[in-house]
Amino acid sequence: GEVLRIRLRGRAGKDERGKDVPQCIADCLKAHYGESRPVSLGGLLVLKKGRARLHCMPDFSKEPIRTPEGVDEWLRWMEGEAPMRFMFVATSADPGMDLRLVHTHGWGEAG
Repeated sequence: GEVLRIRLRGRAGKDERGKDVPQCIADCLKAHYGESRPVSLGGLLVLKKGRARLHCMPDFSKEPIRTPEGVDEWLRWMEGEAPMRFMFVATSADPGMDLRLVHTHGWGEAG
């Protein structure tokens, strides 16, 4: 199949939560295809230099987490140093399946 190659240099957005690359891709897919046509794009992101803000999921919460702020408090946040690689999927819209529209897993050479 065809390959889409995206090259990025730095972060230009002013989003206070710091939108990540897969979320930006999902937003672009949604803007182009709309809510009625779910389209997904998956791939590999390579961080060659710099740092990335990352999270690790601790054990599942004993209490329901009901807000984005609650999720942010539950996750363990850290910075990772390049080089790193990330596998991701970004989806334009949920077709009623309660999908996670953006999901990423990553690893670095340091482990």
